[in-house]
Amino acid sequence: MTMSLMFEFHDDGSAEQVAALFGDGVRLNEGLYVEDVRTGDVLASAGLLGRAGDGRVYLLRWRGRLLGLRARVVAGYDDVGPLSLWLVERLGTDVDASIRTGVQKGRLDPAEMRDALRVAAEACLVLEWHLKTMGPRPRVQDPLGGAQPLSLTNFGYPEVMDAEPWSTRTQPVFKRWASGLE
Repeated sequence: MTMSLMFEFHDDGSAEQVAALFGDGVRLNEGLYVEDVRTGDVLASAGLLGRAGDGRVYLLRWRGRLLGLRARVVAGYDDVGPLSLWLVERLGTDVDASIRTGVQKGRLDPAEMRDALRVAAEACLVLEWHLKTMGPRPRVQDPLGGAQPLSLTNFGYPEVMDAEPWSTRTQPVFKRWASGLE
């Protein structure tokens, strides 16, 4: 699956400045986002998910529509070693995203849902790859039901090596969690 979208990471604004990209009444608590300037699609972090911080809540601007969503992270493995696998969920229907961002829940028809999930999965993966706080080698579960997790190269990005280790703060937690101790 090769995609033509290309998201760029931004961390140069305040939470208020990023919220303004989405319109009046939107709240965010972080100034981290990715944007595809060609399409106008934007995904911003709205904070960690749950007390355990086992994922993140996001706000997606897709085709001018505002959609909250969540992505949980689980430990995964492949022939190279451990990876962090992101599961994008509840696009447009997540209660946490609605409460945190001030954006109402919204429904999509099946074709729109498929297209929006592709964009959300790609954007989530790009953002999490840049943040490097939730485990090594981020991948995203194929939103179209494919068996293999998707990497950045599956979306048309150049092959990159994780030259930097993931966050030294979360590395011990991820190792315990991946081994089943948490």
